[in-house]
Amino acid sequence: MGINAYHYPNGNRYWEQDPKSDANDPRTGLDMKVDFAGGLPPLGYAAMRSMGTPKNGKPIVLADVERITAEYLRFLAGVCRKVGLPREEVFTHSGGQFVPYPRHYSYRVSINDDSTPGWSFYNVDPNRAGDLGGSLDRAGRQEWCAAEWLPFSRTTAEWTAAYRTTLEYRRCRFISVYNWEGISKKPEAVAGLRQYLGDAEKPRRT
Repeated sequence: MGINAYHYPNGNRYWEQDPKSDANDPRTGLDMKVDFAGGLPPLGYAAMRSMGTPKNGKPIVLADVERITAEYLRFLAGVCRKVGLPREEVFTHSGGQFVPYPRHYSYRVSINDDSTPGWSFYNVDPNRAGDLGGSLDRAGRQEWCAAEWLPFSRTTAEWTAAYRTTLEYRRCRFISVYNWEGISKKPEAVAGLRQYLGDAEKPRRT
């Protein structure tokens, strides 16, 4: 919310003034260094109203959108459990975790009792990802997944290290490489995966 879709101040006016052209539309996009809304007006008022939580004119803050997102994921996971899926086959996926981490979504948003939590990771090692470890610890959880994952690796060794760092952090259930159809055409990415799988199959000395 506010990342894949966002709204500029007085954004409707751009369409009202010139509905047939986007020539005068703003091009700035989001600045995630500013805050969770990328420096733009935060979204979520309608969601809060539908949850029965009026804001009474107060601005929406990070805690509000975290609560909205967590409740939505909890609802979806609960529906899956009610139709018979076990928790280990239900995975959540949230994003919005950026540096500086305290200004953005906490990793705890994805964690609920009816699913295995998952997040987006772009060029981020899980052992250095904000409050990920602390969120899992507080929830008493070890299993998680990289539901959308892409390192900015350029060599086979870098890809191997990225696979290892992610898959061997706690109990990672899987990684979903973003746009694999394109990544699979990169020899270094495939070689890195094969190298990691080969290393993982070797017996380890104890």
